[in-house]
Amino acid sequence: MKGKTVLGIGPGLGTHPETQKFIRTVVRETPLPTILDADGLNAFAGSGDLFRDRQSKFPALVPRECAIAESADAWPIPRAAITGMGLSS
Repeated sequence: MKGKTVLGIGPGLGTHPETQKFIRTVVRETPLPTILDADGLNAFAGSGDLFRDRQSKFPALVPRECAIAESADAWPIPRAAITGMGLSS
């Protein structure tokens, strides 16, 4: 990602296990600010702990929720999908 200033990942990538593993790896290891949406979020479903281990000093932006997220706990709808906990948890 040399020369890039932001990473946008998600829409249309699909839910194949290898693809989701790739998404998780890229998002966790990039130092870039990241925009996650759609399948980018789906890749972390039930694996919120992996999301919290990101190497970037920048937060992740989730456009659909219009929220800046330091971790999966910062936004309720994706948090429920990522952690497997309901909104009241």
